[in-house]
Amino acid sequence: MQKTEIGDVWGIGRRISKTLEYYGVNTVYNLNQKSRSWVRSKMTVVGERTWLKLQGEPCITSDSVVEKQQMCTSRSFRQPITEYNNLLESIASLASLSIAKLKKQKTVTKSVYIFVQTDRFDENVYQTVKGCSFVFLYIRYR
Repeated sequence: MQKTEIGDVWGIGRRISKTLEYYGVNTVYNLNQKSRSWVRSKMTVVGERTWLKLQGEPCITSDSVVEKQQMCTSRSFRQPITEYNNLLESIASLASLSIAKLKKQKTVTKSVYIFVQTDRFDENVYQTVKGCSFVFLYIRYR
């Protein structure tokens, strides 16, 4: 810690490192010697968290982790899909990938929204988007 310069710490930018150097904090060791209140007054809450990490204290608890609210699995195709069966096959393949993601994350879903749209960059094609939602009472994948 005595050899690591304060500017080499992830999360401490040039501006804050100059401020710290003004107060004689040139290394990680110097920062660790400062009090929590001093660090907060000079570095804000983010700096305080960095200081806590350097003290060996975890800053993220299981209570602070936010659950994902949504997930997306999408694809663009090089060539337009013109056959209905090919479209169904593509949708089934993407649905399968989504289920694999749910299983890997050990999560559940309440609903699924499926949509298809024309190439929005092709000015020669009539632009359209079609979609539908499926709402489930309860689904759990193990």
